[in-house]
Amino acid sequence: MTGLCRAESTLPPILAALALTFGPSTPEDLNPELVCVLGEHPDEPDHWGFACEIDGDHTGEVWTRWTDELPPYVVLVKPNCPSKGPEDFAFCGMFAEHPGPCTWEIELPTPDKLRALERDFDDALTLLRALGQLDPPP
Repeated sequence: MTGLCRAESTLPPILAALALTFGPSTPEDLNPELVCVLGEHPDEPDHWGFACEIDGDHTGEVWTRWTDELPPYVVLVKPNCPSKGPEDFAFCGMFAEHPGPCTWEIELPTPDKLRALERDFDDALTLLRALGQLDPPP
């Protein structure tokens, strides 16, 4: 199993407007805060994020991609991945011919791991505040 990439970006307004022409009728249906859905991909420079669904059955979804150097630069309508997973995964949650493993092959952090990460983050904030490198929130 591989871990989740989790690179983040924001869909630029021009691409958000373009994505809306493919699918949902309202901006509330759009996902402008992007997280890369791929497993770790050191050999693949592009990150991929889900932008919005398209109305109708088996119509695919709108996806975007970006790199560590470039913000999202395109929106694409991609058909759903046809792969069937184990019993608890009826289908892969990504697009057809996506790079890397299907969603059921990506190891998600456990609740214990998430709590440990949260504690580490809180400890780092405390240290930064103590060093005067971070102003407390207003």
